[in-house]
Amino acid sequence: MNDHQMGGFARLSRIAAATAVVAIAAVIAAACGSSDSSSSSSATSSGGGTAKAANVAWLTYSNDGLYIPQEVAGTEGVISPNGGSVTLFDAKLDQQEQLKQCEDALTSQRFNAIVLQPVNNAAAAVCVTQARAAGIPVVALEFPVGDNPNTLDIQVPGVVGTVAGTVQGQAEKAYQGLQDACKGMTQCNVALEVAARADPLGAAIIDQVKKNGAADGIKLVAITEGAYDIAQTAKTLPDVIAANPDLNVFMAEADTNALAAIPVIKDTGKENQIKVMGLGGSTSMIDAIKAGTVYGTVAYWPLTAGKVVGQMVQDAVDGKAIANTGVDFQTVAPDQPLIVTKENVDKFTPEWGEQ
Repeated sequence: MNDHQMGGFARLSRIAAATAVVAIAAVIAAACGSSDSSSSSSATSSGGGTAKAANVAWLTYSNDGLYIPQEVAGTEGVISPNGGSVTLFDAKLDQQEQLKQCEDALTSQRFNAIVLQPVNNAAAAVCVTQARAAGIPVVALEFPVGDNPNTLDIQVPGVVGTVAGTVQGQAEKAYQGLQDACKGMTQCNVALEVAARADPLGAAIIDQVKKNGAADGIKLVAITEGAYDIAQTAKTLPDVIAANPDLNVFMAEADTNALAAIPVIKDTGKENQIKVMGLGGSTSMIDAIKAGTVYGTVAYWPLTAGKVVGQMVQDAVDGKAIANTGVDFQTVAPDQPLIVTKENVDKFTPEWGEQ
């Protein structure tokens, strides 16, 4: 997720993968190497037992160079002390390519675990079924695998754990952020920028505002589509503000697009009137909150989520039961605020973004 993502995210969605794709040359190098020693090695765990080396095929929908590397780093921090490793496969948002990469990883016999970030949550079940036949456990990350995007329960046999957000759950948390920005107003006029109206998360956020807004004094006056492209924000927001001179809050589905709104709003002279909200919890957004140029963001913690994934992977490879097989990735840092504003920003530690 680009300094978003989705954010988003976010679709993080988790989220900005469509804007910054990084080629993974290590895939070829890893496929040519020998895995005999690493696949059979083990280490003594801190508890006195032995832990096997978890050799992970990490199948991502698209590597953005910012968000996903932090997830990988979190997992590596757990498995590497036991000789484990991660090899990243980048599907570049192509579901058929991801299925091919899954087959290649299984055929190589180099891996004893898979972390799967599905391009399509339903179609990804094919990979899980193949992995299960090969005796390889799968941990789903960011999105659940199966037909239902609104449950973290295991839907496909072969998935041993899920660290993700349901579409409904993420939309509800985004709405919490909007409520925070609108607090104290009798009527809060809101403009929403989503990646796309047809995108499940964007549609769910719109639905949350339409369903609950009247009771909370929140009026949705404009909806635009940003496609995680900051140029789109710069293009469409001036017209939104011109058509809605009493606008109170602009909320973007990605931190990147929220930040792109700042110069546009300043050009209209309404920086003291319009609050800006994003999704992602990126370093750039946190800096902007501290500076007072944006109101807030809805947080994600890719490094910590990656650690949870790493422990699931290690337990699965060691044949241990996974205590909690469905973890909401927006609850992995309970001591930190979910809705980050100037009031609590000092209690929040961003885990991704430009340094």
